[in-house]
Amino acid sequence: MKSMSNKMKASPGLFRVTRQVCKAEWAYELSFVWGSKENYGAWKESDLQKEVHAIYQSALEDCGIKEADVYAGARVVDDF
Repeated sequence: MKSMSNKMKASPGLFRVTRQVCKAEWAYELSFVWGSKENYGAWKESDLQKEVHAIYQSALEDCGIKEADVYAGARVVDDF
């Protein structure tokens, strides 16, 4: 996942990348935050996104995980 995250840093407006692991459940969570809705929209349509998604799919396969079994979703983040 590190190589995927490093590639994503080239995405305009990417504000923050975080990784969290719940040791009790071994839930592994990645979070990518863009500075604006427009930057996120541009990311979703970019060639870089397609390249990074291929890396993501390969990493899942290496772990024996099906992409359909992974929860993903867009969030709104407020920092106070």
